[in-house]
Amino acid sequence: MVPAHRLVTLLQQAKDYQIHKCLYHLRFADGPHSLLIDHSCDSAAFPSATIRVLSGHKDEVWDIKFSHDGTKLASSSKDSSVIIWDTHVSLFNITSIDIQTWEQLHTLKDHAGGVASLDWSPDDQRLLTASHDHKVKMWYTEVSLFLCLVDCQTGNLVRTMEHNEIVTVCRWFPDGQTFISASVDKEVMVWNLSGTVLQQWSMDRMFDLAVTPDGSKMVAICNERKLHIYNVLDSFREVMSYQMGHNMTSVTVSNDSKYVLINSMAQEVHLWDIEKFRLVRKYVGQTQEKFMIRSCFGGPEQNFVLSGSEGMSVFVHKLTI
Repeated sequence: MVPAHRLVTLLQQAKDYQIHKCLYHLRFADGPHSLLIDHSCDSAAFPSATIRVLSGHKDEVWDIKFSHDGTKLASSSKDSSVIIWDTHVSLFNITSIDIQTWEQLHTLKDHAGGVASLDWSPDDQRLLTASHDHKVKMWYTEVSLFLCLVDCQTGNLVRTMEHNEIVTVCRWFPDGQTFISASVDKEVMVWNLSGTVLQQWSMDRMFDLAVTPDGSKMVAICNERKLHIYNVLDSFREVMSYQMGHNMTSVTVSNDSKYVLINSMAQEVHLWDIEKFRLVRKYVGQTQEKFMIRSCFGGPEQNFVLSGSEGMSVFVHKLTI
């Protein structure tokens, strides 16, 4: 009556469950596991050492983002440039050692002002950059024969869109066909790949915004100290507005589209449940009084909350919901 290989399946599920519950387990360091002992990884396995310092910008670095496939890193700076770094791991057959080159693949210098925000398209073939020169630019970043014939060193500028004032943030929608940008002039615009404005409306000045991976919601913070949540599928209808006690600097959405992290100038990181519209937890320890500080979810299963700090440290908290 027992299906064939059912015992093997149950044993594999038990092993996978133990790995899933291990806080410090790293997929890339995966090795043999046995059900004869309880699985547990040492906290020393958590990445805590500097492996490379990337030098190339001539002024403050304002934003960084890894591509979705993890092979590239984009950084933007007050010096008006964007650098795309190679994080691809190449295998050398002679030594059998994995080497990350961290070379500069492209240097994008077409902006005339500091680049405040950037975002990779879902397929990683395009990069959006938003600048103090009032412009949003779209770039092709894939290295191909065609692009090398155009300019293999600087990337290929596809299109330029304009606001009337400094552009503070730009973000792709999960469909990869549309994106959104917000400006100091309080204008928010939704664009298609041709650079045509699909929707435009006025609201508070946006400091940062994020679109959930499932494409259903947009979360934004503004200069009026308000946290806004919009229903993207219902013409960006606002479904929640919450008055915060302090200014906020960044928004990060979890992979499951259920939670967001909000950095507050109260020197706190707030975890919000955006399905139930409630504050779940506050994380403290980091210092934030004057500068832009960002936070993110970390780890293969997003088990951690990480935040920068004005004290030249990175704070790591266990995610507890």
